[in-house]
Amino acid sequence: MKTIIVGQGIAGTLVAHFLLERNQEVVVIDPDKPNNASKVAAGIINPITGRRFVRSWRFDEFNQFAKPVYKQLEHLLGVRLYFDFNLIRVLNNNKQETDWLLRGTFPEYDKYMVEKADLGAYQNCIQPAYSLAELTGSAQVNISTLVTSYRTLLKAKGILIEEQLDHAQLDLSDGVGYKGITADRIVFCEGFQSRNNPLFRHLIHQPAKGEALIVRIKGLEATKMLKSKTFLVPLGQEQYWVGSNYEWEFKDDLPTDQIKLQL
Repeated sequence: MKTIIVGQGIAGTLVAHFLLERNQEVVVIDPDKPNNASKVAAGIINPITGRRFVRSWRFDEFNQFAKPVYKQLEHLLGVRLYFDFNLIRVLNNNKQETDWLLRGTFPEYDKYMVEKADLGAYQNCIQPAYSLAELTGSAQVNISTLVTSYRTLLKAKGILIEEQLDHAQLDLSDGVGYKGITADRIVFCEGFQSRNNPLFRHLIHQPAKGEALIVRIKGLEATKMLKSKTFLVPLGQEQYWVGSNYEWEFKDDLPTDQIKLQL
């Protein structure tokens, strides 16, 4: 079985990895855009999310599978990818605190909720908050390092084509054909670019744009993530990922001065 994979973000990378683990043939087509979502995402794994503190869908099942996979990829690629970081959440008013405490009465929530939040290295670095909450079971995956390192592996195997897929060159009349390559199937892992794929124009797409900053905070070596209006995620060596905003209406995928100032 031979598979063409279009796109090498987090989805395309993992599809390629699992197929290669099963000794199947793979060809990956990707132009290596610097601002694709997987290269700029924080990679936050969070068991309880949102303003209403909702338990992430099928979290236990997915996390039990994900962590060993990322550890396996660390060994394969020789890089650090997975970081067990607790998450500090800023609670801004009595309602948020009450909602948080109410969630703790359910066993499926309580196991992720630390009894007393500890700011740690953030102690003297943030404005006083109404209240604080702390989650365990959360983590951060360095997705940018994962896709970049796996790209090097794909190149070494000679199975990466660095170009934007030309849909006009795609032949699906008998299996899959593309510029002299034949395969049994093709898997599209294009993210929001799938809205430009003629095979999926009948689907409704609702792309969202997010922007983030990488900042250096001198003297701060935190080992927890912080969530207030935005996330602050440690990247090591006094560097932090700050973000993200979300926009539903936008002209392009380029960063903007306005959101830079906001963040």
